[in-house]
Amino acid sequence: DGPQSVSYPRIWEGHSEPITQLTLSPDGRGLLSASKDGTIRVWDVASGRQVAMLEGHTHWVNGAIFSSDAQLILSVGGHRDTTLRIWDAETWEEKRHWKLPEQGFRIAVPRHGMDVAVAGQFGLQVYDLKTGELKQTLEENRPCFSVAYLPRGGIVASVDGRIHLFNERDGKPIWSKEVLIRDSDKEALKPPYVDSVIRFDISPDGRTIAAIGNQGIVYLLSPDNGDILKQWQAH
Repeated sequence: DGPQSVSYPRIWEGHSEPITQLTLSPDGRGLLSASKDGTIRVWDVASGRQVAMLEGHTHWVNGAIFSSDAQLILSVGGHRDTTLRIWDAETWEEKRHWKLPEQGFRIAVPRHGMDVAVAGQFGLQVYDLKTGELKQTLEENRPCFSVAYLPRGGIVASVDGRIHLFNERDGKPIWSKEVLIRDSDKEALKPPYVDSVIRFDISPDGRTIAAIGNQGIVYLLSPDNGDILKQWQAH
């Protein structure tokens, strides 16, 4: 049989450069798209209509998310734009911004509280969302590519290919794990043996970390200790 055709239910167009991140609003009705064209676009999920375009970054936008109460939009610049920007989610106007040490890759906010964790070329830092004050440096001098808050507390981050869990209150590490590549029988290790985690996400109940490595393998990890629960070759 020949290749199967794929029917897309809806295509939204607007960005002139690749999209770096998509994020749904807490109620699922809005969608943010961050792009290398330097903009963040806000979409209505039901209609596919572009609601707003946020401009202010001077280069790539590597990430954009809603605050936990959906009152704010947060975005982080990449490459030559090293800023974190805060936008009003009703007026779409920029409220404030501050400079980061280097480019940022991803940002995350807890379900409660007014902190924002920033993963970037500089490592991992936590800022006060209202003032922009640096509260904690959890990792420095090593790139951090992804970050997320666990619903029950704790900050998960990928640093130099390893996956880490930090205490949310004092920033101290709880565990740090290399992701080992195993055959399907989970007995024999496969070359190159240690994978490098580049992105991950947390399940809504906080019981599973889903991670993807450089070898195209998907891992399901336990947030309790970082152990691999399941893995499969995806790409």
